[in-house]
Amino acid sequence: MTMDDSSGAMVLNVMPEVSLDAGTATMIVGPNSDRLRLTIANLAINTQTFRIGDVTVSAFTGAELKPGELIEIETTVEIYGYNPGNNPESVFVMWTEEE
Repeated sequence: MTMDDSSGAMVLNVMPEVSLDAGTATMIVGPNSDRLRLTIANLAINTQTFRIGDVTVSAFTGAELKPGELIEIETTVEIYGYNPGNNPESVFVMWTEEE
């Protein structure tokens, strides 16, 4: 991430892994008006390709996130993940915001 002279200092926030329940959409992060960029990573040890999106995310909607991949999103709204598998698996989450 690049910053120009007018930008403030950035804070990196890392949260505990978020478990995505099997066969359902799970909120990964809630809304945050201070958030600048969100990174979600599907852990390499996982077996499922998740879908990432808004509250309507499902087995057929949302961006695919394969094991070992990550997605970066610039948003302040809530983000959900859908796990099509039979067992819960987790994602790693971190985001930046201005200090």
